[in-house]
Amino acid sequence: MHIHGDLDPLFPIQGGGKLNTPNIYYSVLDYAKANSCNSSSAANSTSEEQQFIWNCPNGSQVQASQLFGRIRMNGPMGHSKEILRFLFAHPRTP
Repeated sequence: MHIHGDLDPLFPIQGGGKLNTPNIYYSVLDYAKANSCNSSSAANSTSEEQQFIWNCPNGSQVQASQLFGRIRMNGPMGHSKEILRFLFAHPRTP
């Protein structure tokens, strides 16, 4: 799971910035492909967030969430609801 604010100046979603990072979406897409996830993503959008979800083998998923009007996580618990929602949707099996 990758959560990213669209206003982040250090790690712009399209890549570049002060640290010359790669495009965030394509980086997550490469990870999904490397893990044999499906090639088409399902996008869920609201006025606050856009999600891209790839279904992978064994019921796992890769997810990228772009938060609109946000820079980045506000403290260590900034995105706790999104993280917990993702983790509870993908329980670890022994």
